[in-house]
Amino acid sequence: MEIFGQNGAETAPMMGMFVATTIANPVAGTATMFAIEAGSSKEGILEYEKATGKRVSEELRNTVPIIVGSFNAVLEKFGLDRVMRGAGVRSRLLNILVGAVSEGSTEGFQEVSQIIGEQLTQDEKELFNFTEQDWERTVASFYAGTIMGTAGTTISNTLDVEGRLVHD
Repeated sequence: MEIFGQNGAETAPMMGMFVATTIANPVAGTATMFAIEAGSSKEGILEYEKATGKRVSEELRNTVPIIVGSFNAVLEKFGLDRVMRGAGVRSRLLNILVGAVSEGSTEGFQEVSQIIGEQLTQDEKELFNFTEQDWERTVASFYAGTIMGTAGTTISNTLDVEGRLVHD
């Protein structure tokens, strides 16, 4: 479960930054999410090339980070909306539960997206063939997201973030 601690340590500050940026400016928040997620994917490609000496095709090298970044930014925005706005019901407990499950699922799906991006760009990996390590990463991301979603929804409910957000 070492990876769980690492995921939690990465997730907490990023989630805080995403929430703060999204509250201040939803468009900038989503753009920040895209930049971080796409950058993470590109970094993985560059690390793979450096470690193996193999070069990923220019098309995949440039396209995969955009796809992964876009998909993960949409997921992150959805998860944060649930954390900041809850389920839209009166029950704070239900809002916290929905925020926790939404953010946990978001983080899990984002990890799957990163893994598929790796599979598309690394010769040694077979597309949609998830290893035990891949599943461990995904589960750890889900758990970290669930904990952060619980904390974030609890805080947003307590501070009434929903009442302070500007709606389009």
